[in-house]
Amino acid sequence: MDPAPAEAISAGAYGGARPSAPDLLAPAPTAFDGRGELAPQLGDGLSPEERDIVDAVQGQAGAIEDLLVALIDAPTLLGNEAPGQDIMRQAFADLGLAPVEVPMDAEALRAHPAAAPFDWDVNGKKNLVATWEPAEPRDGRSLILNGHVDVVSPEPVSQWTRPPFMAVRDGDWIYGRGAADMKCGLASIFGAVRGLRALGLRPRAPVDLMSVVEEECSGNGTLACVLAGYSADAGIVAEPFGGAITVSQVGVLWFTVVIRGVPVHAAEERRGINAIEKSYKVMQALRGLEER
Repeated sequence: MDPAPAEAISAGAYGGARPSAPDLLAPAPTAFDGRGELAPQLGDGLSPEERDIVDAVQGQAGAIEDLLVALIDAPTLLGNEAPGQDIMRQAFADLGLAPVEVPMDAEALRAHPAAAPFDWDVNGKKNLVATWEPAEPRDGRSLILNGHVDVVSPEPVSQWTRPPFMAVRDGDWIYGRGAADMKCGLASIFGAVRGLRALGLRPRAPVDLMSVVEEECSGNGTLACVLAGYSADAGIVAEPFGGAITVSQVGVLWFTVVIRGVPVHAAEERRGINAIEKSYKVMQALRGLEER
């Protein structure tokens, strides 16, 4: 896309945001940790076993990139997630796992206190869960590896310098809508398990690989999996946080602000109160609350 002005970008806690700098828009040589600082890189402090794992996963780079390209090429907008799920279904099968479909149930979701509000049809939407069964003895701790296949709208497409749903390689980078958020996360989950299996390793407790929908707008895809009975001792959401591991966050806060005006005839406009103009002050106050 066309680059944003440098002054419009600042350090943040999401997606590798980083402080303004003259070379801000150039690809970074190393990952950022989500707080605007360079993330520590893997060094020589790894044990031989850990180094073997890192090397095995890095050895899957080709397969990881191929999966990422296929996912980017699938325009998985809200209501059209199925093409991406078909790709992930095959990816899980290629790992030797049997993916299970977890459908969305609007009534069950709305009845749960953790559900996010939605007003669109979820009928026919399906999440995918593939379980990597453990070896004996089953004395480990279970894990969920979670990623979402849906992406936000690429509009306005006129601001893109290339088709948004066409993966483009440029040096060590792959561009396209959803490349970072978070189809690279799904590809990373796939590559991690593929690398571990290439070493002949197996977990000592179940590992559930999840490709879910709805995460860009509600989070109800993961909730549907929870309602279906999937849980674990720990979960990793492969969101694009550079080299950081965020252990908790507030998430998205949903609320409604009602601003009332006083309608009048256009000929007597000065006697009325414009709710849109009133909203400016409300938004300024909300920004102040956000800063605090």
